[in-house]
Amino acid sequence: MQNMEICKDWNVEDYLKTNERGKIPFLIRKHLNECQKCQAEILEYSKSYTIPDFLFGRPFSKQKLLWFGAELENFDDLHSTKK
Repeated sequence: MQNMEICKDWNVEDYLKTNERGKIPFLIRKHLNECQKCQAEILEYSKSYTIPDFLFGRPFSKQKLLWFGAELENFDDLHSTKK
């Protein structure tokens, strides 16, 4: 996978793959919470790799709900009605 160079030239992939047990720095988390492009890249990354709970201070499934709550809910509803 290519490096995830997010909007502010932070390489988030380094934080996602690190062995250190710490959260992503505050300013980067703040940016990620506001930037849909970066959120989408991290979501895509999470399809291939596990994102540790400690990075966001919560399970990534909960972080996804904060970022994509309505979209994920609509997506799940769409698939459940097709079955």
